[in-house]
Amino acid sequence: FWQDAAVTVRLGEETIAPAPALPAVLLTGKVIEAEIDGGRLKLSLSDPAAAIKKPLLSARYAGTGGAEGPAEWAGQIKPRVWGRVFNLAGQPIDKANNIYCFADPARQLNAITAVRDKGAPADVLNTLAWQGSVAATFTALQAAAAPAGGGVVCPSIACVKWWTQPAGALCADLKGENGAAYVETTAEIVSRLIGELGGPAFAAGTVAAAAASRPAPVGWLAKDESTTVAAMLDELCGNSSLAWMLNSSGEIVLRPYAWGASAASARSHAVSRKKTLA
Repeated sequence: FWQDAAVTVRLGEETIAPAPALPAVLLTGKVIEAEIDGGRLKLSLSDPAAAIKKPLLSARYAGTGGAEGPAEWAGQIKPRVWGRVFNLAGQPIDKANNIYCFADPARQLNAITAVRDKGAPADVLNTLAWQGSVAATFTALQAAAAPAGGGVVCPSIACVKWWTQPAGALCADLKGENGAAYVETTAEIVSRLIGELGGPAFAAGTVAAAAASRPAPVGWLAKDESTTVAAMLDELCGNSSLAWMLNSSGEIVLRPYAWGASAASARSHAVSRKKTLA
């Protein structure tokens, strides 16, 4: 009966006059466990942030050639990029044609602004436009002539064709995924990451306010299948002196770190750990 039942926790005194009223909502959640202990019913609530404590990436290269990579790439996770990322090393997706990939070819980037071969910048970079599909664009890039001392950049499939075999690591400066539109502030990238999971929702105005308070451009590279979105938010927000939390309605709130008078205090006593929940 209790499993997954919705629970609302309120903290404070009930009001009788001038009109009956319940205390303010502290948090909402669902029951994940119920047990009887000493004649008492004990309910364990799920973490309100459990929905974002899961990995983001799941798409993998098929290893069938072209934009799906060579056979040895089969099963490899496809990395993704948001905002400004500098000096990211590309991987040889087509060695025969000196084509290097920097992110998921199915996710269009805003721009590839610079390319360096072992630190030496390209003399010239030509841009290949989107050809209507990933496969058609990749085929066009294979056929494109790369200028001597430089290359052909194709941000729509996150690839670069270099003029010869690179002398060392072929690295690029990127402006990440376009999605609905290109973004590069911490708050907006956080919003995109949460959007990939389909929620939870952000409190009204919190993304715009956080972006205004921390307007500097940043970047994020997601490249493994184990880092959770919650961990990404921790690092992204922490690097910009922002904090993320869930309000009583289960919405995400972004706040800048601030120091001032304490809003509340509490004294604990007789604290013990009964169990640990996954």
